[in-house]
Amino acid sequence: MPSPVNWSGEGISHTVATDRTSTITNHRLGVNGTLMNLGVEVVTGSPKNNVYVRLSRFSSSGAFRGDICYGYLNAVRTPDYVGGIVISADDRIRLESWAAVACTMRLTGSIMEGSFIPAGGTAMKQGNLEGQGAIRHFLGSDAAAGANFSDSCPTGARQRIDSMMVTFVTSTIVGSARTMSIIADNAALGKMYKQVAGDTQANSLTFNYVLWRLGILSSAEDAQNELTLPLAEGGITLQGGDRIKSSVGSLQALDDISPVLYQLREWLDID
Repeated sequence: MPSPVNWSGEGISHTVATDRTSTITNHRLGVNGTLMNLGVEVVTGSPKNNVYVRLSRFSSSGAFRGDICYGYLNAVRTPDYVGGIVISADDRIRLESWAAVACTMRLTGSIMEGSFIPAGGTAMKQGNLEGQGAIRHFLGSDAAAGANFSDSCPTGARQRIDSMMVTFVTSTIVGSARTMSIIADNAALGKMYKQVAGDTQANSLTFNYVLWRLGILSSAEDAQNELTLPLAEGGITLQGGDRIKSSVGSLQALDDISPVLYQLREWLDID
């Protein structure tokens, strides 16, 4: 029996788009035989569950012949297949990716040339909304003075907010005490979450509103001028275009909300 030969996808590298849209490269197999294994190798970048790939087989005419493996890339694993798929020279492997960070990769595999040994094989098949997701910490947009903040989930993402902190500085303008509310909504469909702070905020004060899963609603600020507010037990889940925003009662013209600090998990929403 001949030994399998290495195959590297015609040496074509695959560079992802970082806006969560699809990138496709097609790689001709070039020989008749049995595809014994197949996977991807990261060449540049350090994906941490924020690059998703799918490897599929197509005929020379473009007929779809099945997905081989798919899943997220991270430091310890990449999608791969081990088994035996009978192939022809003109078959193509399609590598399709979605990503939120920069990454370059290439195909790796081996082919038993001239031998036809079909086998069921094993493959990584991880759905795009499965797994732990990518952990992200970042600051939201900077609202203008006298305005509420509003941050949107990017198109192509599915996010679950686990915690967030909102810093609110009231101006010297004397008026009614301000009331902080945090809202999640869809611009077309309306609200899906609302939490009102347990205490008001007078003028010339700086409060930090800390929201986290299973947090307890504070009835008054603590010694650090912090109030806690609960998020939903499972976090707040957002799809592309959904928003998380504030609605401050009695907001004054010079009141200021700093960019919100978020901790969340993100998946690539490719469906």
